[in-house]
Amino acid sequence: MAYNHEIFGQRLKSAREMRGLSMADLSEELEGLVTRQAICKYETGKMLPDSTVLIRLARILGVKTDYFFRPFTVALSGIEFRKKSTMSAKAGKSVQQKVLDNVERYFEIEEICGLTHESTPLQRNPVIRTREDVIALVADIRREWGLGNDGITDVIALLESKGIKVVEIECDDNFDGLSGKAGDSFVIVLNKTQLHPERKRFTALHE
Repeated sequence: MAYNHEIFGQRLKSAREMRGLSMADLSEELEGLVTRQAICKYETGKMLPDSTVLIRLARILGVKTDYFFRPFTVALSGIEFRKKSTMSAKAGKSVQQKVLDNVERYFEIEEICGLTHESTPLQRNPVIRTREDVIALVADIRREWGLGNDGITDVIALLESKGIKVVEIECDDNFDGLSGKAGDSFVIVLNKTQLHPERKRFTALHE
């Protein structure tokens, strides 16, 4: 079977960043089996590893070997983070790759179940300057979504009922959540490790 060098390179980089490893870190984890320069060549599509290296890479990065050769089916855009200022650039890349991986899995399950990817959010882009603007927008949303005036008991279920994908990932406490688009679908991502339900609720509503 002929493997696509470019897809392998992109998948390797994605898996490496998901684990928060640099090329040098990964080479060290491989205990000298391949150099940093070899990993760079893998990621730029200049060569493929042999079966021994491939199996070790999969084990270290926590993925199956076929992960490296699976075409990308989702592209993320318009990503906006809710994070603490202490979050490193490496941690930020790790979060984005985890998001991509989890959204891909989400869509695969929808495909298997015959569900649609399309979102039907509110079609407006209001300018919010005052507290009164917020109150007016909330009233519009409640009316359009038929929510009445009672409290919302399950924010995540409400968002998903409107076709907005809500995904939870495990990451450090510097990350609260993010929003963006995967294809034509709107996606909200929450930190699964946040134990306080009100914090998750606030983040989901904010996004």
